[in-house]
Amino acid sequence: MKKITLIYMLAMLLLGSSCSNEKDKAYSRIKAIEKELLQNKEITSDSLARVFINLSDEYVKQNSKDEKAPEILFKSAEVASGIGMYDHAISNFLKIVYAYPKFNKAPESLFLIGFIYDSNLMNVDQAKHFYGEFISKFPKHALAKDAAACMENLDKDPAALIKEFQAKEKRK
Repeated sequence: MKKITLIYMLAMLLLGSSCSNEKDKAYSRIKAIEKELLQNKEITSDSLARVFINLSDEYVKQNSKDEKAPEILFKSAEVASGIGMYDHAISNFLKIVYAYPKFNKAPESLFLIGFIYDSNLMNVDQAKHFYGEFISKFPKHALAKDAAACMENLDKDPAALIKEFQAKEKRK
């Protein structure tokens, strides 16, 4: 009986270290690609960015309880937004907001969802919704004034915004 228990414990230890080793390898690969993306901003290829996004998303899927998961998810969302994968970016930012609400970039993630809907997808209703949720949840956050200003300007014609800005500049 002791022999079986000892064999079982050794098997579990080996399995655990194997999983941990795979997790570490995956994390190292993500960090290496991230470093390459940051070093070569001008020549960043969509394919490398997509590899980064896929590896990051898979890491988070496999290791959702890992303390590094929300940061990896945030970087994946940023990269996705940067290459025009807006729906994917929004999906990852939403995961941060709702699955990792205590993560220090959860407020920023919520703001960025509104910003993507506003600036990239031109979806005024969704932008209003997420800017409003941001202001409601984080009224004292550094981005709260920006969210309020964005909401205020959502329905305005760009030409009217330029005239308004120029009028404010003249008053100064």
